[in-house]
Amino acid sequence: MKDWQIIRRPPEPKDFWSQSFCWGDAALKSTGPVSVRFTNSERKPYRKLEAHLAYAIPNPSPATVTFAWRNGDSPLRQASHVYAPQAADDASWAFDAGQNVKTIFVEYAAK
Repeated sequence: MKDWQIIRRPPEPKDFWSQSFCWGDAALKSTGPVSVRFTNSERKPYRKLEAHLAYAIPNPSPATVTFAWRNGDSPLRQASHVYAPQAADDASWAFDAGQNVKTIFVEYAAK
């Protein structure tokens, strides 16, 4: 995000900080280490910084998704589905969780 800036519009409080989001992408030339640097010419504090690296997996494998829930005070119930490695969206999994569902966890596990 070279030369990105926050447009300042006075009056601003002395403790001004940005709640802005920036994003971008760049092709990497190698599979070596990656460094990301955040700078701030105004010397304002950062509350939170994040960087995410997304890459293609050479040999994708199936993934099992498990949904666990309770209906009121009922025992823990679970449903699982195995998704094949693919690029297209898959909305084929459906199940009846009943009424008053409270999600306990959702687990994604690669094979």
